[in-house]
Parts: sequence; structure tokens; C-alpha cells
Amino acid sequence: WDGWPTGIFKHDFTYKECEETSGLRVHWATRVNGSDRKGNEYADSWENRKKSSRTCLGVIECDNPMCSIVVRPHTKAASLDKQLRTPCKCSAVLSHRECHVMSYLWKWKGGSGPLQLIVGVPGLEGPRESVADISDVLLNAGRVSKEKQKVKKTAQTADRLVASFSKFARDHPNFVIHSQFDEVTVISVQTNFMRSQLVKESCLEGPVNRMVNDAAHGWWKERNSLLMVSSTYCPDLLCWVPGV
Repeated sequence: WDGWPTGIFKHDFTYKECEETSGLRVHWATRVNGSDRKGNEYADSWENRKKSSRTCLGVIECDNPMCSIVVRPHTKAASLDKQLRTPCKCSAVLSHRECHVMSYLWKWKGGSGPLQLIVGVPGLEGPRESVADISDVLLNAGRVSKEKQKVKKTAQTADRLVASFSKFARDHPNFVIHSQFDEVTVISVQTNFMRSQLVKESCLEGPVNRMVNDAAHGWWKERNSLLMVSSTYCPDLLCWVPGV
């Protein structure tokens, strides 16, 4: 993001980029015009999402051609008028070079709104499952919105996550074989079937008597997390199956 934007352009910025630039702050003097109350952050089209605008106030210049002083105009009319009535440092007159250029910002949230959840979130092969498949009452967008808020309110804190994980481990004995919550978090799981495949009664024919380790990137929502699988060959299924 360039704090001195100029010209006509359009661009999508991530939430992180907006945070790092204090809401796409500019160095030009601008007046914020407020936001559109009718916009919806979950609207299907960007035109109907939350919109705000700001107007460029231009610059204040000295009328002395030999003076290069440029002053940033104040946003309030009274303060701006006082600036213009004050002589330049070179004793010449200051004049306001107005701009009136407006910039528009559309704010939207990731995820899917109620209507999109009813129709089905777009996928590579068309819309995915609709929430209406769960129950006919979810054909109502208002009901979907309320149920979505309930899910958000039940989002787990770090403490609840640890407590839930402990309960999960107790309810499924011998499934979690190792866990480490540290600078590097590791959780290892293994079913009875996976455990039974690790040791064979005899060597198999071909290069299939060892384990193959692989890590799947992008499996979890957190991109830096990895799903690591150690696979072993299953002679009964004639394919590789996870061992850990």
C-alpha cells in the first residue's frame, strides 16, 4: 500500500494489510464522509457491501513562484480559513489548491452469509451442500443468521480447547498416543487398525517393507500447521494405509 495514492485504480487488500496500514491510511489531507448504513458485509456482490468514502482536500500553496512551500490543509472549515489568512513564511499569500477526488472503500468479511449458505458455497464443481439439507427451517435466512451467531458464540478459548482435548483423550482411550503443547505443538493419534499394520508376520515381496512419511500442507485452516502421516503397506487391501 502506497500512502500517496494517485490516479484511478482498484485493489483487494487483506485484513492483515489493512491492520498494518491503519486502515489504508494516506498522507494526503482527506475528509472522511462516513459509511453507508445500507451495506452488508456478507452481500454476494461487492457493490452491496459496506462502503465508506473520503475526499481529498488538496494542498495549500504559496503564490510566490520562487517559494516551494506546500502546506497540508486542515479538515475543518474554520481551521482551513485561518490557515489561508496566515501569510506564508516568505510573506506571500497562501491559496488553496482544491482536489475533490474521492476514494471509496468497500469492507467485506470472508466466509459465507446466510443466503450463500442456503444456496451452497461455490466450489470448483458448482455449489456445495446447502444448510437446508440439515433441516427445512434453515430455508429462512433469518434463522440461518441466528444459528450462525450461536456457532460463533460457542467458539472455544485456549483454555476450553485444552479442556475439550483432555476430555476427548479420555473418551477415546489409546487413540491419542502422544501430545505436546509447547513452542511446537504435536498431537499423534493411532487407531487399533493402524497399530495392527505396523508389524507384519513376515517380509513382503517388493519395496514395501518400510514406512513412508509425508506432510500435507494446507490441510488445516492454519496454513503453517501440518498433517503428517506415516504410512505402511497393507497386503490385504493392496494399498498404503496410515500407521501413525
